[in-house]
Amino acid sequence: MRKLVCLLIWISPFCWAQPQPFLLEGDLRAAPLWQYAEVLFDPSGALTIEQVRSPARDKEFLPLTKSMLNQGITDHAYWIKVQIKNPTPQAVAWIVTPETSYMDRFDAYLFEDKALPKVFLLSDFKPFSERPIPYRKLNFQHRTDSGGLTTLYLRAQMVLPDTMTLTFHLWEKEQFYHTLINDYFFYGGYFSALLLLALVCLFLWLSLKESIYGTYLCYILSNVLMWGCLMGFTYQYLLPNYPILNNEIFNPAFLLMALFAIQFSRQFLNTPDHIPNADMVLRYLAYSMMVIVGLRLLGVYELVVYLTYIALAALLVLPWIGWLCYRKGVIYARWYIFAWMIYLIGISGSVLSASGVISWGKAPILYTQIAGLIEILVLAVAMSDKVRQLKTGYERATKESVEDPLTGLGNRRLLEQRFERMVEYCEPSRPLFLLLLDIDHFKNINDRYGHLAGDAVLERLASIMKWQSRPEDAQVRYGGEEFVLLLSLKDTPEVLQVAERIRDQFAKTPTVIGSMSITHTLSVGIAKVDRSSHDLNLALDQADRALYLAKQSGRNRVQQYCAEECNANNKLSIECSD
Repeated sequence: MRKLVCLLIWISPFCWAQPQPFLLEGDLRAAPLWQYAEVLFDPSGALTIEQVRSPARDKEFLPLTKSMLNQGITDHAYWIKVQIKNPTPQAVAWIVTPETSYMDRFDAYLFEDKALPKVFLLSDFKPFSERPIPYRKLNFQHRTDSGGLTTLYLRAQMVLPDTMTLTFHLWEKEQFYHTLINDYFFYGGYFSALLLLALVCLFLWLSLKESIYGTYLCYILSNVLMWGCLMGFTYQYLLPNYPILNNEIFNPAFLLMALFAIQFSRQFLNTPDHIPNADMVLRYLAYSMMVIVGLRLLGVYELVVYLTYIALAALLVLPWIGWLCYRKGVIYARWYIFAWMIYLIGISGSVLSASGVISWGKAPILYTQIAGLIEILVLAVAMSDKVRQLKTGYERATKESVEDPLTGLGNRRLLEQRFERMVEYCEPSRPLFLLLLDIDHFKNINDRYGHLAGDAVLERLASIMKWQSRPEDAQVRYGGEEFVLLLSLKDTPEVLQVAERIRDQFAKTPTVIGSMSITHTLSVGIAKVDRSSHDLNLALDQADRALYLAKQSGRNRVQQYCAEECNANNKLSIECSD
């Protein structure tokens, strides 16, 4: 066995193709170095640059392959060796940056033939002002003369266990600054959109006093904090002199995003009422995330890193929660499902890439960022859809509470509401009248033709009332075969004309059901409303007394209430004036 191992060690240099030098020519815009690099694994992190450059160690370098780029969660050190050659006729200034902004330690050693070694000791635990270039990622810059060759050794390590990627990019200096402008333009728009949504949400929360807008606001801000930490902007702009604090808030930012996502979901979908068992699962997840944040504040780190990824993976249940609510009739959950499906696809790719399961470079993080913004926008659409549907449901319920289901006219509740409004707001110069209409011998119609025929007669009168009055008038089925029409007109003759048209049309147009033609008449009592009293019952009583005399006088007629004649001989006449 020992002979076999020795043989493999002896032939290994011949089995691996030696990487070619990186040539400083062409478009050097985020050119990846891994294809030209070799890697040396240093689990203990104890190797020095002198030991790494020794002939014995130099043989241990392996060509860096794409499958090696994502190392998952680790605190091991990695040495990367790459030769950079300048075949152009002029010196080329170049910059190297890691792919991620959260690399803890990044040391660079540059060797050239006749020059002294150049060393850059870069760390995420130093103040931001100590970076060679004020950029969100660790960086250094160097110049290779025409025809020169620079041997570069990079030492990468996470001080505390975290996700490690060995992808580094080399930029030509001018291209770097040109791309930097586009970079900040994109992220400026990205974070501006999130903060604008946060401001709108804050306004809605303060104005409507609805707690769901407060939770949604916290969710948006937690996304801003999470992506700010992940992309290095929190360190660059908010905490440039507090590197320790910047590193401490990294995992809590992820956990807060997940926590507010769950709390928003519970409120938005109303899970306690629709799916109480699933809501219990969500509550336990929320409690767990708060416990994990507490562990991080107590100084626990590595366990919290793993639990953070588990917490993010737990968000995969949210589309399923939305689907359960949708099946329960929560129609607006469809937007919620769509939003979270988009975001979770991105999160899944980022988690798998960061953990080393797949090697997709930084693409998953970029996709997740874009998916996160789309998700927040779609959730805003979902909230507006919820408000619209709730408003529609409220309007429907309100309408049903004041509507007679058979005729579509209002009921007594609507009459009370409209009476108060019309007394208060109708023009004082235009009198307010109440008409009480009653179908003559309606019991005989029900007995002779049946209740379905009676219902058709009621609907017939309701349609005539709608046709002969205005939308602003109150048309009400008061009870049984009695109807009320409340309207504001110029004078008494005008209201008598309206009442007479309704009476005449109802008498002249029979209700036809199949082969049956049902003739019918009605009687109308009219009362002028005393606005000073605001008394609906008084107006109804006066109209009822007028209706009673219309019935006593032979039915199929209109009678107006007149107090003087009523007191004199209990007789009302259609010719009686105000």
